[in-house]
Amino acid sequence: MNRVLLLGHVGSEPEERTTRTGTTMVNFSVATTERWTDDRGEQRESTEWTRVVAFGGTAERAGEVRQGDRVHVEGKLQTRKYAGRDGVEKQSTSVVASRVWRLVTRDDRPQAGGQPPRRDAHEQRQPPPGARVVDRYSPGPAPAQLPQALPPASPYGGDEQHF
Repeated sequence: MNRVLLLGHVGSEPEERTTRTGTTMVNFSVATTERWTDDRGEQRESTEWTRVVAFGGTAERAGEVRQGDRVHVEGKLQTRKYAGRDGVEKQSTSVVASRVWRLVTRDDRPQAGGQPPRRDAHEQRQPPPGARVVDRYSPGPAPAQLPQALPPASPYGGDEQHF
């Protein structure tokens, strides 16, 4: 089974492109940080940067995330080989996203001095009409059957925005 789950922060603004066949493609990076206490009792941390690529409907919605947003990405690892500019064969590994959730945007975080976010946080969490989780592995409901609100069952208590 090839399945990846990332929970981290978007490290770069998404770059949207179109493939030769006309499919929308979005690339962005996600930083995941692990924290622990070492044998001497000192706090340590390590950050990994992961490239994420999304295609089609997932890409269109993932293109709405912004640098600094906290996201949950589900997908699979994919390694591709290519010839570098010097003609040497190289490899690149990235996560091909099948689902992307935006959990917290940079605008949801408190402002300097502990001030609340500039916009009403409840208003931000409301999905656009007809919003749904995009899952390339299952077709999902027909557009006429889409719920008007996000489904309540969620690993994050329903506070995230689905893409």
